[in-house]
Amino acid sequence: MSKIVNLSAGEILYSQYSKPEGIYILQKGSVEIIFEEHEAAVEKHVIEEGQFFGIWETLTGFYRTCSIVAIEDSSCIMLSVHEFETMILSKQNLFEQIVRGFNKLIMYKEMKYYGEVNRKIDLEGACGISKAFLHLHNPTAAFEVINKYMESSQELKDDESLAYLRKVAETRCNSITSEGKTPLDQFLDSNKFFAPKNENNLFNISAFKNLMNIFDNGEVIFAELEKSEKFYYIESGEVIACKYHDGQMRYTRVYSPGEFIGLHSCLLGLTYGQTCIAKGLVKVLEFNRANFDAIFDANTQMRLMLLRQLANTIFSLDYNNTLANTKATVREKLAMVLSYMCMRPSFSKVDESLLSPKDVDNLTERTRQIFLDAGIIANWIGCSATDIEDRLKYLESRELIKRCPKNIIIIYDSAVSLK
Repeated sequence: MSKIVNLSAGEILYSQYSKPEGIYILQKGSVEIIFEEHEAAVEKHVIEEGQFFGIWETLTGFYRTCSIVAIEDSSCIMLSVHEFETMILSKQNLFEQIVRGFNKLIMYKEMKYYGEVNRKIDLEGACGISKAFLHLHNPTAAFEVINKYMESSQELKDDESLAYLRKVAETRCNSITSEGKTPLDQFLDSNKFFAPKNENNLFNISAFKNLMNIFDNGEVIFAELEKSEKFYYIESGEVIACKYHDGQMRYTRVYSPGEFIGLHSCLLGLTYGQTCIAKGLVKVLEFNRANFDAIFDANTQMRLMLLRQLANTIFSLDYNNTLANTKATVREKLAMVLSYMCMRPSFSKVDESLLSPKDVDNLTERTRQIFLDAGIIANWIGCSATDIEDRLKYLESRELIKRCPKNIIIIYDSAVSLK
């Protein structure tokens, strides 16, 4: 049942790192969102009457990423997830409003890392991305991406440097010899550790057979900087995403059945912010801005799937972008991995038998227990296992963590900087 929550000026509704209990609507007054970054300035935003907040943590089940404090005497309505979903299913306008809000937040987070998110295809960008794929030992993707770019404008079609790169990619496609594991192999190995569990088949796929498309293994579904005219729902197979930044290409994640790709860029009218490549045979449903409203209005369960994915995207953006940032140090990347894992309740149940009586007495709601294989994380971050081991020993010497058997690590206070 929804309930009214009254707050006095200065009162805290919920704190950062606490478990989410519901979704709120500000009914009267004003409250402030406070993001407390580790060893960084506090970021604040004011919520206006009638606005929702606390949505994406509640939908994903992650711990709260911010605190809510009343600026003046205020009242809020707290909804359960079921009540919120029922409201979304019955009100198309509300659904569209929240999707727009999610997309704007995603764009804001992207701009913090990459600057302008709506970049255009120019010769420098096209050549840079094409060369980066060749350096990643992925000439098939390079060849397809170059073709997409050359088809986008007469200027790029006539350019000799792009034509040369396409010839190089084509030659390498015809004579691929792989010794050892490529960057893609390493990424896929490490990604298995955090593979998401997605909801699938929550609606009748057969109703969308006219929207079905199939991509073969290695085929580029869309390329970074390409004009976004479509977005896709993955029915079967997996899709690898990669992003170009600071002259290098990094694989960022694997999308699974039940997820959308290209959605954020398409709905906001931006160029695609990443390249997506089929891993094996991939079946997708193709959507566009023109049929978005009609399809999602008629298929309410798809709204819930979409909102949950957007919520997960918001949460993981800082994490994925830090790992993809070539300028970030091993220390910064490991700290982000640990912080990300600390926010996931499934990784955070503390086994008190691993702790001393003193440690048990000092347990707080911000104590976390995680599983951490140094080799897997090193592979993901792009460093040696020795670097990870040295960093963990340092954190343990400062009594910020406790290393236990079977790769289990206790983090005493998830709110403390682990950098």
